Amino acid sequence: MPIEKRDVMFKSGETFAAAWFFLPEQARSRQRVPAVAMAHGIGYVKEMYLEPYARRFAAAGIAALAFDFRGFGGSGGEPRQRVVPHDQMEDYRNALTWLSLQSEIDADRLGVWGTSFSGGHVIQVAAHDPRALLVLMQADAEFGLLAADRHRAHPRQAQV
Repeated sequence: MPIEKRDVMFKSGETFAAAWFFLPEQARSRQRVPAVAMAHGIGYVKEMYLEPYARRFAAAGIAALAFDFRGFGGSGGEPRQRVVPHDQMEDYRNALTWLSLQSEIDADRLGVWGTSFSGGHVIQVAAHDPRALLVLMQADAEFGLLAADRHRAHPRQAQV
């Protein structure tokens, strides 16, 4: 059976977040599966290479919820295209809530995945939300900021 992909929305703030929900085969046999909430970095949307990652999770038996932050892509919210880290971290927490309410999901096995700027978000989310038992970070933008700070302080010794 192929991996199931659903277009879904979940409430976040005063609006909604648009998402894709990828379900592994195991979930269709009434077996509750773990899940991961995943989002992009600055200015990107779910259509920009999140699907291959989500499909790999689903192929491994882990459901994936790939979503757009409020004000980006298919999600609601104004103003558009404005990065508000506090709101984006709240979007992750709301994604975890949505996942935990799905009958196919084991609410005791949730994780967060972030790339680029959202790599920093997932660290914060996991530090403050005990539901996030797994944290996957790819290319955390904060390491780039650390390198830039070191370069300004010691231009000849800029290493991370």
